[in-house]
Amino acid sequence: MNNKSIFAIVAAILFTFTACKKEKASMPAARENPSLSILDNYEFDGTWKRKGYMLLDLNHDDNKDKKFMVVDIENASAGGYQFVIRRGPLPIDSLATNWPPQVKSVAFGYSNDMTVNAHMRMQVQSAPGGRFTYRYDSIYKFSSAILIYNYLNNPTLYAGTMAGKTPQGRANYWMGDAMGLSKPQDIIYYFKEGYFTNVISVGNGAKPLTTFVDGIPNLTDDWKKVDAILTLYGTYNTHFYFDFDKWQFFYTKDFCPSIWGAPCSGGLQYADYQSMNKLMNWPEGWGKK
Repeated sequence: MNNKSIFAIVAAILFTFTACKKEKASMPAARENPSLSILDNYEFDGTWKRKGYMLLDLNHDDNKDKKFMVVDIENASAGGYQFVIRRGPLPIDSLATNWPPQVKSVAFGYSNDMTVNAHMRMQVQSAPGGRFTYRYDSIYKFSSAILIYNYLNNPTLYAGTMAGKTPQGRANYWMGDAMGLSKPQDIIYYFKEGYFTNVISVGNGAKPLTTFVDGIPNLTDDWKKVDAILTLYGTYNTHFYFDFDKWQFFYTKDFCPSIWGAPCSGGLQYADYQSMNKLMNWPEGWGKK
C-alpha cells in the first residue's frame, strides 16, 4: 500500500469521526430536569368558570418552546390519582397572544389572573378567541392597595422575612381550631427558603415549614425539594407536592372537612413519595427522560 492510499484512508476516517461529532453536538440535550408551573384553570363561557388545572412548561428562552395543557384529576383507585388531559398540549401562543418571553415560571393563581412573582401579575384583558387565546397585561405591577401585594411584600403584617421573595405555591387548608372545629387557612409557600406564611393570621410573619402541620411528617430539608403544589378540592381537600428534579410527588388530605365550624373527626392522611409517571403517560416533550 503506497503513501497516497494510506493518506486517503486516514482522511476518510477523520472525516467520518468529525461528521459524527458534529451530528452529535447538534442533537438537542435530553430534558433531565423539567420544571412545570401549575394554576387553577378558568375558562370563559359568558362568565369565568373553574375547569380543572393548567400545567405550563415555561422554562424556555423562546416562546415557541413554551406550552401548556389542561388536566383533570381522577381517583383511579383507592389511594391513587391520575391526570386526564382535557385540552392540549398546545403552544403558549394558543393561550396568550402576548406572553412575555422573560416569564419562565408562575408562582400561583388562576389561568386568568396569575401571580408571577412578588411584584408582577398577569391578568386576562380580553378573550378574543373565546375560551382561549387571551391577552394578558404583561407589564401590570401590583398596587400596594390590594391584598395580594401586601401578602407578598408587607413584612410587618404578612410576609415577614419573606417580603419581596418569589413564592412557589399557595393553598387553602382546613384545620382544627382550639375547639377542634374546622377553620380555613390560606398558606403561601416559600419552599426553597423553607418558610410559609398564613395570610389569615395577621402579624405572624414567616414561619419555618418544619412547624407546618397538615398530616405531614417532619420533612426537614425535604421541604426545599418541593417545586409546586396543587390542591384537589372536595369535602376533604387533597394537596399534591411536586419535586420535579426527582420527578416525584407526595400528597396529603386535610383532616378537617371544608365546612366552617364542622367537627374535625378525620384522621391524618399522608401518602409517601411516588413517581410522577404514575399520574399519567406524559405527552412527548413533557416529563423526565
